[in-house]
Amino acid sequence: MVVNLTAGQQNSELKQLNKLIEDLHATKLFYTVVASLLRARVLTEEESSLHISTALEKSVKLCTGPVEVAEFKLILEKSESDGFIDRKNMHFFDNQAERNAVFTDRRFVNLMEAVKSNIARIKGLEANVEAINNSVNAIRNGLKHKMKVEAVVGFLSATINVISFGVGGYIFTATASSLGSIVDYGDIVH
Repeated sequence: MVVNLTAGQQNSELKQLNKLIEDLHATKLFYTVVASLLRARVLTEEESSLHISTALEKSVKLCTGPVEVAEFKLILEKSESDGFIDRKNMHFFDNQAERNAVFTDRRFVNLMEAVKSNIARIKGLEANVEAINNSVNAIRNGLKHKMKVEAVVGFLSATINVISFGVGGYIFTATASSLGSIVDYGDIVH
């Protein structure tokens, strides 16, 4: 039984086959089918090139190691020699395969995880440094305030001493002790 499909039906069937590509062996099989349909003059060169390019775009993502990259490069060379892709696209796909192999490599993935972890730790350290800086500024401001209060209390004590000429010993002692109890020197911020 011979089934004659129209060009649109064949293109639709090839698009469905393209979706089934999950490894480079399937890419080779798809390539063989498209090349056979071109030789049988069922597909035009443009349609064949489009199907092969679409398959290569999907297959380049399957290059996760040196073996897959080497196999993919063989498919690229064959595609270029058969005229399905030009030299520029061959180099583009070759570069994409190399990049994909690097970015999916276990060592690269582990390195990226370590970098992300270090970035998170650095952000945490920056937040801690900012909190420490704010605390130091609060202490500095508290010490400045304490020094001002001590200066005022000292000035008031000296003034009271001068006014009393030492006559009001009990009054001066009471005033000095009451000033000491009003101002809490133990609380730096106060």
